[in-house]
Amino acid sequence: KNRWIPFKHLKRIEKNFINPVKDSFAFIDKEEETGKETRKKYIHFIHLLSRAERLIYTDKRGYVQINKQHFKKFTQNSYGDNILKLLLDWMEKVNWVKLQATEYTTFNAQEYQENIVGIWQFFYQLKPNEKKTPTVLTKDIYADPSRGQKELDEITEYLTHDVQSIILRYLKWFGVIDTQEEVIFPDLWIRSIKQF
Repeated sequence: KNRWIPFKHLKRIEKNFINPVKDSFAFIDKEEETGKETRKKYIHFIHLLSRAERLIYTDKRGYVQINKQHFKKFTQNSYGDNILKLLLDWMEKVNWVKLQATEYTTFNAQEYQENIVGIWQFFYQLKPNEKKTPTVLTKDIYADPSRGQKELDEITEYLTHDVQSIILRYLKWFGVIDTQEEVIFPDLWIRSIKQF
């Protein structure tokens, strides 16, 4: 019985993902043999999104199964329709707290999901080919006339990583934004979004 996709299958599944920044199965240069799906952020995201869209379910024995009827209907839709539907599912049905690998970001994940409509306006205001940095987006989100510049700068420095990992990473995976990234820790494959 497994509430996650069995780890031994994750490597086989991962080979077929189109995502250019695949989940790493090495940690500090050592190949992982076991682990929780939540550490594989992209696979965990696909899993929760598939549950939200009811493409998979857990049977009475506790095994993850494909919902053939929903899957067939889903594959008959156009690519654009599916992306839009999945994007809305991510916003409305997927619990963003469950997407977090650590408890450190869970409060902000819940806050951002509850306020996604207000946050979405900052993407809507972007002009075609206009670039923005995660720092500027974080300042936009937390800008408030009652805050001084120093307080806003401190908040921005503290929360820019959360905005990247809770919002921007997933919009990138949906293809909603293009990103330019830099590798922060090459040995751990940790990247940071420079601009989008």
